[in-house]
Amino acid sequence: EVNEQVIFVSLGEEPKKGSKKGRANTELQGFIQFILGLDEGQVKLDANLGKKGKTVFLSGLKTDKRSLIWLLQSKVGQRHSPRFASEKEAAARRAENPQPAKRRKDEES
Repeated sequence: EVNEQVIFVSLGEEPKKGSKKGRANTELQGFIQFILGLDEGQVKLDANLGKKGKTVFLSGLKTDKRSLIWLLQSKVGQRHSPRFASEKEAAARRAENPQPAKRRKDEES
């Protein structure tokens, strides 16, 4: 649901027992970045990350409020695969351990 004051986003499932904390927040942030075409630094969640309700802060938008609402309304009901958190985790692992990428590059040479 989208109106002038509130946007309701369902992430589709409850957190699983033993899953990493903050994964749903990463999915929400990635989803908003994706549908609005924004960079990571342009989408921030409020500091109250443990609660179900979130406040999302957007910066550097090039559209007015009405166009943003129309864009979001056009996305209502669309389903997207939950990939943002796993992609971010994989990028962090690659940054921590660059050896596999270096090895692949050496093998290709």
